[in-house]
Parts: sequence; structure tokens; C-alpha cells
Amino acid sequence: MRHAGGYAELNGRYQRLRSELDAAYARPVWNSARIDEIAAQMAEVERALASSHRKGGRAGSWHDPATYERATPMDS
Repeated sequence: MRHAGGYAELNGRYQRLRSELDAAYARPVWNSARIDEIAAQMAEVERALASSHRKGGRAGSWHDPATYERATPMDS
């Protein structure tokens, strides 16, 4: 499954899946097939988010080399 949506859409989907996963684990009896399905969908969205970032979808984030300021050791 490919996601054509932008970063905000993908992030929203990831957050919804995370909530579903939390709810699935909170149940007294785990449905392992459902948990596996949610985890697989989350991994797919994570890959799409990473791909979106590599293509410039999130310029200016902390791990963007163009805006990252390298920390320097403090003087003793």
C-alpha cells in the first residue's frame, strides 16, 4: 500500500494507529493478529514518513542538516 498524502496526513495516520495499538494492548485479552496488523501498518507509515522527509517534506526539523546546529562542548 502506498500513501500519497503529505507529512501531516501521514503523521495523523500514524497517531491514530498508535492509539489503536495502545487500546489493543490495554485489553484484558490481546488479539495478537490485530496487534500484528496495526504494527505492520505503523511500520509502513513510518517508512512513508521517512521517505517524505528525505524528499524535503519536513525541511527545518532538528535532524535536517541544512538547519542543524552542531553542539559544541561546554568550556570547563
